[in-house]
Amino acid sequence: PELGLWLETVNDKSGPLIFRKTMFNSTDIKLSVKSFHCSGPVKFTIVWHLKYHTCHNEHSNLEELFQKHKLSVEDFCHYFKNDNCWTTKNENLDCNSDSQVFPSLNDVVARTQKDGFHIFIVSIKTENTDASWNLNVSLSMIGPHGYISASDWPLMIFYMVMCIVYILYGILWLTWSACYWK
Repeated sequence: PELGLWLETVNDKSGPLIFRKTMFNSTDIKLSVKSFHCSGPVKFTIVWHLKYHTCHNEHSNLEELFQKHKLSVEDFCHYFKNDNCWTTKNENLDCNSDSQVFPSLNDVVARTQKDGFHIFIVSIKTENTDASWNLNVSLSMIGPHGYISASDWPLMIFYMVMCIVYILYGILWLTWSACYWK
């Protein structure tokens, strides 16, 4: 099954976080920072992209493209020349060693517009490239049926129906066995 909740650690040497999931329309994507460590005052810029794909394996090599610097997070939506890509940027989030709480993001950072396969990319960068920092990020994708993906939902119904059928077979077998007990 596809995950609906992720906990990831991001630091000053990490690349963008890439999440793939088949989602229902109006699935809420929530991003929050659970814990953090900043060596000094740091200003963060968090950029996220939500991209709809018609094909499940259309872009399976995104990690490779980012590692080889053939694709940058800033040009992600322009690279695919597709209007099914949404970008949001949250700038100037302050973090320092005296902070007790990381500046909050909006609870829901993105919402899907269609049923289907989506890629969600989160990039966390700082102005000061020498700063040392570490963030524990929580990402959840909650649709109308909870965390279950759009590709797993029909299977759940199928398994429920088959479970009922096998229970009826079991009851029929026990009844038949009881009738012929000697």
